[in-house]
Amino acid sequence: MKTILVTGASGYIGSHIAAFFARNNYVVIGLDLVINKALLGRPNLLLVQGNCTDAKVVTELFKKYPIHAVMHCASFIEVGTSVMHPDSYYHNNLASTQTILNAMRTHGTAFLVFASSCAVYGDPKRIPLDELHPTEPISPYGRTKRAIEWMLEDFSAAYNLRTVALRFFNAAGSWHEFGLGECHIPETHLIPKLIAAAREKRPVEIFGTDYPTLDGTCVRDFVSVGDIARAHFAALNYLEHNGPSTAINLGSERGVSVLNIIQELEFILHTQITVTHRPRRPGDPAILIADASKAQQLLSWKPTETLREMLHQAVSWHLHKLPIKSLSLE
Repeated sequence: MKTILVTGASGYIGSHIAAFFARNNYVVIGLDLVINKALLGRPNLLLVQGNCTDAKVVTELFKKYPIHAVMHCASFIEVGTSVMHPDSYYHNNLASTQTILNAMRTHGTAFLVFASSCAVYGDPKRIPLDELHPTEPISPYGRTKRAIEWMLEDFSAAYNLRTVALRFFNAAGSWHEFGLGECHIPETHLIPKLIAAAREKRPVEIFGTDYPTLDGTCVRDFVSVGDIARAHFAALNYLEHNGPSTAINLGSERGVSVLNIIQELEFILHTQITVTHRPRRPGDPAILIADASKAQQLLSWKPTETLREMLHQAVSWHLHKLPIKSLSLE
């Protein structure tokens, strides 16, 4: 069995990736600052508490385990916070990546799949966004993601590493049967905030109702977290079969507005969600929709979950009531 390192393994994306690889006959070393209790006791999965920016911690893992590849998901992710505190974003996101890459070079690990973001594109000049679209991020978060992609490109060229940067659009859904879902403290992401507001019968803030869209709210492309986990699996297989380093979009190729999400959740929950309107947040483009044809061509990947299925999964994880389809390779 091959061994992989998943950084940020206790987070929303990282936990699903770690569980998916462990379920599919990889030994997974999950590194994070905190331990996700939902991952404890799983076959083939070892959790290590530590910081990816700490060269000593990372080096010890590479010395102790025969790490075949890295799934690099450890980063700060909030656009608004990155605008207020760019120093912490640049330090954490870039330092963790360089620490991992240096360890890979030293110990002969050739493959890395990076959890990048559609935030690298900035304000779209055309829709849908393909990988040839100019990368002009408008937030420190997006700029750190693009800087990491540049780092991967340079390390790949100089040190014979091979990497894939997966540019996620908006992740949604959950792996409910194994206790995995989306939960941040404090919560800043739209879908869990809406579910919590509906459950607690309180208003939820919506930022920006004057965008140049049909209903004035932001339009986003949502992709299942399970499909994202599958894409990491496919990306590693691509690299193992001599695929060159590249960047690849992950999205559904369909746009949905914030108001549409609210209406869908009201239908699922059979309740009205009260909204408080706030001004736009800095760093939020009006519309982000993926062209994911490259993922289909190179990875034989395309999304399998509909928006309503993702929302049902999210509701189920938060309320523990609805049955959820499990992940599989098929």
